[in-house]
Amino acid sequence: MARLAHRFGGAEPRRQALSYLVGLLSPLASKNGWTLAEAAGDGTPDRMQRLLNRSAGDADAVRDYLFAYVAERLARDDRVVRFRTGSTTVEVAIEENTPTTRDFPSMLPMTLPFEECGGRKKVTTLSRRVDYDGATGMTLENADPFSYMPWGNLGFFYRADGLGHSDDLVRTGTTDDLHLDGQNVRIGAAG
Repeated sequence: MARLAHRFGGAEPRRQALSYLVGLLSPLASKNGWTLAEAAGDGTPDRMQRLLNRSAGDADAVRDYLFAYVAERLARDDRVVRFRTGSTTVEVAIEENTPTTRDFPSMLPMTLPFEECGGRKKVTTLSRRVDYDGATGMTLENADPFSYMPWGNLGFFYRADGLGHSDDLVRTGTTDDLHLDGQNVRIGAAG
């Protein structure tokens, strides 16, 4: 992937890669070098051919590169929540589409004090309860933010080992690392 990204480095080759993908997904009657080039606004198919020649023999890598490029460009910032305290910023991806994950971002931005709880997690009280309609619980993992349905609070485990599944918790996002050392945490959309 790094080798392919290096080949496609720079704005022009990336623009061509995206134009190629858009052309392939378009309703063109015929999809060849000329029609794809014309759809991209080029007078000749030379740029498209150079793009494809650079990637000769590695069609899977080209597909993966184009997918990653488009996914990055089309990512919705409102599906990423930032937790900030002091100089620490952690981004949490909201991947699931549930009433809870739609409702939680609607409450942002907010600044809340997180408190230590039981030597395993940090929690805070939300200004209101989020929508738990259809929530099915979650398997506890370190860092992933959750809401505790009986109390309506928000938290994250930093020591979830041995805890398993809980029907009372609902995941509000995913992250690899949620080390927030300050008490007051600013929570907001990444846009």
